[in-house]
Amino acid sequence: MREYWYFLPLVGVIFILMAFQISDYSIKEYTIIPDKITDLKGITEIEINGLNINIKFDPESDKIFYSEVLKTSITNGKLKLDSVGKDKNMEIVIGSKNKFKKIKINGLNVQINGKLNSENFKIDGANVIFKDTIFFKGNEIIVNGTNVIIKGEYDMNIANISGISTNIDIQVINCKNIRFDGISVNAKIEYKDTWEGIRTINYDGISNNIIIRMRKDNKGELKSNKKVKIIRF
Repeated sequence: MREYWYFLPLVGVIFILMAFQISDYSIKEYTIIPDKITDLKGITEIEINGLNINIKFDPESDKIFYSEVLKTSITNGKLKLDSVGKDKNMEIVIGSKNKFKKIKINGLNVQINGKLNSENFKIDGANVIFKDTIFFKGNEIIVNGTNVIIKGEYDMNIANISGISTNIDIQVINCKNIRFDGISVNAKIEYKDTWEGIRTINYDGISNNIIIRMRKDNKGELKSNKKVKIIRF
């Protein structure tokens, strides 16, 4: 079964613990191990609640891989998962072969990677990390956090990102409006496509460093409420 590959990081942790001879330690003490598979047929919305959440989106699957200890419910096409072990890491693999209407994640430490197609994607957390392996296609992303790190590639219309410390290094397509809020905002944004008309980037912060890369053949205009550095390539 192809999902077994997701156990490799956990196996690595076990070997490390054995090397340090911690014989009375169990990986279950801090990780909720995935051991259940559910078909996502008919599911258009997913909501996940917990403290420590690690999610992998798998574009080749239409199933979700999670632990049976999680509290789950399905109502009108919405799948909701809640962590029973509130202080444990929640490892989840979500099949993203089909497009979702909405995905919402609430947690303290949230890490996202893989490929996702969803109309709306919202995350509320303290430490929020989008790995550089992420590819998102949809209408809007909303991220609220304290320490926010976002990498990867995004085909979307709108992005609203708020954090005390916000670090962005992304490539975007079709993105009409981007907004950042934070005390410290560092962003590198590359527009991979061209456009006609106006696109916007607006941000508020005390310490800001915004670098924009745009194609030389782009005829469109980029407007911002504050100064940004534009590099043509």
